[in-house]
Amino acid sequence: MGNGFSLYHLFPITYHLFPVIAMKPSLEEITNLLTQKGTAMYGREAVSQLEHALQCATLAELAGESNEIITACLLHDLGHLIHNLG
Repeated sequence: MGNGFSLYHLFPITYHLFPVIAMKPSLEEITNLLTQKGTAMYGREAVSQLEHALQCATLAELAGESNEIITACLLHDLGHLIHNLG
């Protein structure tokens, strides 16, 4: 925020307590996540997780973005599916 307020002061995070876990899911695992859990609604939106992912990737493609950006758009909420965050 522009007023200098930071949630860090209320909830300081000691990052060394949260080890980075390297995930290298296969294309098959990603496809399974999207097809099996992607039918869940995207929060309170009128689209599913998979529809949202496809919308984002399609918009990036129509905008002429690189394959890397299109892929990032497709997978940007994959953690929601992995951790059942809807």
